Formats: sequence, structure tokens, C-alpha cells
Amino acid sequence: MSEAEANETAGHVVDLRSWIAERGAAEAPASGAAAAQRVLRRLSGRSLSVAEADAALRDAGLSDAGEREQLLEEWAERGYLDDEELAEILVARLSRRGKAGSIAVARTLRSRGIDPEVIDIALARLDPEDEFQAALAFARTRWQRLERSGADGDRAALGRLAAQLRRRGYSSEVSRRVLGQLRG
Repeated sequence: MSEAEANETAGHVVDLRSWIAERGAAEAPASGAAAAQRVLRRLSGRSLSVAEADAALRDAGLSDAGEREQLLEEWAERGYLDDEELAEILVARLSRRGKAGSIAVARTLRSRGIDPEVIDIALARLDPEDEFQAALAFARTRWQRLERSGADGDRAALGRLAAQLRRRGYSSEVSRRVLGQLRG
């Protein structure tokens, strides 16, 4: 996350805290206000998708779908909920460090309830060469460990490495390129 994005996120946290203080229980029934405040506290510490915020409101005791929808819309208008921005941040965070390939990133976004179209748009911005380089860096460190551990021949070590790349969510195409680079 860039410095500008971090500052903007920090601004949202301040806005959320002031919104919690301003809103109070006067605008909603006690259970609704309490549920909203609990979810807003979570939002001030961690970005949530719209689906996660809805589930959190429901779990906090706000069963009225209309009231939940109204809160979610208000929070989206204020910029507290933005699935597109959340998807961009998660794609950048997970892929930049080589923590996960595009398949695992997509799985993470789906598990957070982000719309498939939003996921596709966010993943389309990934540079395939960057993903390859991240996978290659990961594979080189693992390859060295496998060699030091005395793996049962190159073929077995490459099979283990291919399995590790799959678990990290790298596509078979990226895995083949990486393994080819290590062999050659």
C-alpha cells in the first residue's frame, strides 16, 4: 500500500470514529445502533467487503435486512465499504510479496464475498511477468532447501516444488515456466 493509500485509510478510520460518536443511538433502535457500532469498530481496524459487513451486522444481532441494507449503502457512500478498492489492495498485497499466485488471490477474494466481476477486473491488472518473477523467487529458495535436504533426485524435488507452487496458487503455466528455468 502506498503512502497516499495509507493516509487515505487512516482518514477513513478517523471518519469512522467520528461517525460512531455522531450517530449515537438516537438514529436507530438500540439493537441496530449497537450492532452498527460493533461493525464500525471492526471496520476501523480492518477493511471489510460489503458481504462481510452484512454478515457482521447480522451476527451482531441486526436481523432486519432493510436496515442492514440502508447502513451498508450509507457506509459505501461515505467510502467505508468499497469492494473494488478492497480487491485492489488485496491483490497488490498478496501478489507483491509473492505470497500467492493469481489463483489463490482469486480464492481469497471470493471467500470475502467480493463479486466475481470485481475480482476479474482486479486480477486483470496483475502483470503476468511479475507473478512469474515472484513464483521464481519463491521456487529458488525452496529449491535450495530441497537440495540441502538431499531430496531423492531432481525429478522428485521438482515434483515437490510443483506441488508447493500449486498450493501457493500459481497456475500450471507459471509453474511450468518456473520449473523449466530451474532445470535449465
